[in-house]
Amino acid sequence: MIWDSISQAAALVVPFLNGFIIDGVVNHHPLSKQMWLIAATFVAMEIRGVIYFFLDKQYLKKVAYDNGEVASDTTLTGISRLSIGQITNQNSGFKHDVIKKGEVALSQMVDLLLTQVVSALLRVVVAAIALVYISPLMGLVAITSVIFYVTSSYLINKRLLPDIKRHAKMENKLGTTYWERIKNLRLVMVCGQEERLKREFAAQEKECNDFGRALWVRYVGLIHVFREPFSHLGQIGITFVGIYLASQGKVSAGAIVIAFGWASHAFSALSMVGSLQRQISKNNVLIGRYFDLVDMPPAISVVENPIRPKAFRGEIEFRNVSFRYPEHQFVSKHDDDEEDESAEEEGERPIAVNNLSFRIKAGSTCALVGPSGSGKSTVIGLTLRGYDPDEGQILIDGNDLKLLDLHHWRKSVGTVEQDPKLWDETVRYNLTYGLNGSAQFVTDEDLDRIAKIARIDEFYPRLGSKRFDTLIGENGVQLSGGQRQRIAIGRALMREPSLIILDEATNALDPENEALVHQAMRDAMAGRTSIIIAHRLSTIRHADQIIVFRQGGIAGIGNHEELMRSCVEYRTLVTREVSMFS
Repeated sequence: MIWDSISQAAALVVPFLNGFIIDGVVNHHPLSKQMWLIAATFVAMEIRGVIYFFLDKQYLKKVAYDNGEVASDTTLTGISRLSIGQITNQNSGFKHDVIKKGEVALSQMVDLLLTQVVSALLRVVVAAIALVYISPLMGLVAITSVIFYVTSSYLINKRLLPDIKRHAKMENKLGTTYWERIKNLRLVMVCGQEERLKREFAAQEKECNDFGRALWVRYVGLIHVFREPFSHLGQIGITFVGIYLASQGKVSAGAIVIAFGWASHAFSALSMVGSLQRQISKNNVLIGRYFDLVDMPPAISVVENPIRPKAFRGEIEFRNVSFRYPEHQFVSKHDDDEEDESAEEEGERPIAVNNLSFRIKAGSTCALVGPSGSGKSTVIGLTLRGYDPDEGQILIDGNDLKLLDLHHWRKSVGTVEQDPKLWDETVRYNLTYGLNGSAQFVTDEDLDRIAKIARIDEFYPRLGSKRFDTLIGENGVQLSGGQRQRIAIGRALMREPSLIILDEATNALDPENEALVHQAMRDAMAGRTSIIIAHRLSTIRHADQIIVFRQGGIAGIGNHEELMRSCVEYRTLVTREVSMFS
């Protein structure tokens, strides 16, 4: 700021010296004196150039690249504070678009403020003050026109702000649609819907662009009618005052040159800021939506000084637990409420689970069965504390889950989901991902031991000579579905967890490999608590405990033999499966 102020002051020296040169010409001063003034003008220009070089160098060293790093850190810090439920329930394409546009807008705004806006405003202030030196009346004209210019800019922006917000929201929806189509491009191509994809997106894009086109044309019209005339009137006003004062003999011709130079310096800077107003207004809304997302309060709160057991035994108990899935629809303060459909009053949310009570003993295997939507996956989400129950209590080894150190608890859980998520990295990276800092100490022998348990060793030939250092592509695209599933199983086992959760973990395996993996998993799960969700009931017959779910409640609890005798729902599920595969 100080160096920029010096730079702007140095810029005023040139018109100041030019004024003396003009007076020298009018008054027939010696040529040698004029040459000294010309030399001084050159020195002033060079000094300003050196200052600009210093400012540009400091900006590149301390701001330009740090700006992006700060934005990325802000995003990752904010998003990682959210609960699993908040992350899961919000459209990933929407998050991607809000974050991407917000980070770009934030970077642009910092760049504009530091390199152009602040500098230009300093030019205006310094030049207006300097004009007072020539004539208080000139200074008053300049300051008055600047005040009217800024006020009109503010009023125009305030008038159009609702439409600017609406257009930003439309662009976010368009970006969400775009990334969703890109993500599901394989589905589009398999279904032969390429033309439909382009047609639907083009229609949404046209609606957004037509609205934006009309908005900014109206904006430009208001600017040119109600704002720019104040800049022109200011310059004309200073010219008139200068001529009047010169005609009265109160200022010299050189003083008029100085005043015109300083006025031109001020109003050109003001015009530059004005030309940036559209971009600043749009970026301000995008930045607001971005910070509304990354500053969203987490739905899960962690107590101070949480309980952190040295190790977990893995006993899990649900006591009268009821839960409804919350609406985590993102609502920004920078949206127009009248246009925001998510702000509409919502109806009563359906019950996901109702008054659940059960206990899973430490070291036992528990299977959750029942039709889709009966509450099985909800129990897993609550156990991982992706959500907090609306009523009741969840206990881990007798401790209320809400009082536990959440990260410590999750580190002791190995999960394998129906659709495993893998990184575009090596097999080694994916297997050791849950180990944090200890991954570097894992040897090939350790990996080989886990690979044998998870039956990864059966596709070693496909991995080639690099084996664990083989890249597997985005989400393991280089592997088959069953192979990806076994990588996920190996990743869970690498953590030596107290609790293993298998959510349809063998769904992608063929019957032969499924039987092998289940045998291996039974060996790996010895002494550990295990929760299995499975639709193939034949795979969970040996579970210590089976919980049968029905419409968010429990229809029966027991082992296979007990449930076959006492639970109608379980017998029906078993009979249906037998008839399907017979």
